[in-house]
Amino acid sequence: MIDRKPDRWIPRSTTATVVAATLAVLLVAVPDSFAGQSAPSGGQQAEASPEASSASWQGHLRLGYNSTRGNADSTGLNVSGDLTGSATGWGFVSTGKIVRATADGRTVAESYEFLVAPSKVLNDSFDLVALQRAYVNEFAGLRVRNSLLGGPRWWAHRTDRWQLNAAAGLGWEHEDYSGMTESVDLFATALALNSTLKASDTSTFVAMLAAILDNGNASNYRMEMDLKLQAMIYSWFGLQLEWDLKFDNEPVDAPDQWDSIVSAGVTFSFGERN
Repeated sequence: MIDRKPDRWIPRSTTATVVAATLAVLLVAVPDSFAGQSAPSGGQQAEASPEASSASWQGHLRLGYNSTRGNADSTGLNVSGDLTGSATGWGFVSTGKIVRATADGRTVAESYEFLVAPSKVLNDSFDLVALQRAYVNEFAGLRVRNSLLGGPRWWAHRTDRWQLNAAAGLGWEHEDYSGMTESVDLFATALALNSTLKASDTSTFVAMLAAILDNGNASNYRMEMDLKLQAMIYSWFGLQLEWDLKFDNEPVDAPDQWDSIVSAGVTFSFGERN
């Protein structure tokens, strides 16, 4: 049984606020000398430079406590992860996130999100990216949204400490809504800005801002923002604080335009570098 409870998108849970604030202090305060080894960058947007001649891969598994606001108002647990890889001239990113909460035997929040994005390096500044994404959120009236997009990505800045890129793409979206028998197909334009800043040997800040526009209806657009702050205590274990915010200007079957998830938890890092 789905129990919708519309609310403001600003997180107000006292428990979640305390947890988030505590972890934020820990994330900033963990000294480099406390880490067992130097930590990896940790941002799934970060990729090896095109000059790299050897293959590498790395992944993260995250477990967290979250507070949701918008079309679902709840606190619960979430599981997320990512896998990145690179070889000469190629890159690969895959991410997934599951959010679920129950209260009194009822489901009060539930969403699933999965993404796969291969890329082909063109030169030091540009590459081509293809993206396949699936998103499910019944509380936002969305049974499933499948997106297939592709286009160029420009690396405005890329060093070991800071990476900044902007991407633009065209593609197709297919949407099925909970309250409708007919599905919707649209031709979309996507714009994205990604930043990965390595604040220290053990801490990384990742930011993503994106806009998705319906080319057939100028008033039908969505915006998304995802902010992550991660601190590795050991090379394989760390803490993470994340804010995931989504806005839909014309929601079809949802009482609220905003959906927000604030989560705090632990992250496990694994992988190899050759």
